Amino acid sequence: MKLLERLETRGKDAVARCLLRHLSVPTVYFDARWPDSVHEVDVLAIDRSGVGDVHVVEVKGPPFKLDDVVKRLMRIPAQFRWLAYVRHTSPPRYFAKAAPQSLYPSKGMGRIGVIEIIRADADDLAANIRFKAERFPGNLSKIVDRFAGNHKPDIEFR
Repeated sequence: MKLLERLETRGKDAVARCLLRHLSVPTVYFDARWPDSVHEVDVLAIDRSGVGDVHVVEVKGPPFKLDDVVKRLMRIPAQFRWLAYVRHTSPPRYFAKAAPQSLYPSKGMGRIGVIEIIRADADDLAANIRFKAERFPGNLSKIVDRFAGNHKPDIEFR
């Protein structure tokens, strides 16, 4: 496995730990086929022990095309959508200060959030929110119930 592929794969755990700090007792799934067998997301977190809001995360290493990731995320049903990227050196120019306009839908509410994954001492990975995700509309409770009934989470609290 190449270094960047390994960082993307390892970054999923760093992203999960970041979401665990910000959500209320989420269930977390890695490489989840959400909401069906057609789509796969790198990290899926369902808040409030698997009955709350849906957070989907796409993890990318450099280089990546922001517009391609945004288009993919906008097709996936979720109340919160996130792009997590592995920061190799300095942040990409489009994440310099304010959230870029491409993170917002052309109509309606919501914003794709951005999580930055960095390599710390001893080759540990850490993830921090750079731009918070904002809620997209929709009630996904039936889809969540069906998914949770058929899939065992990778991280859960009992």
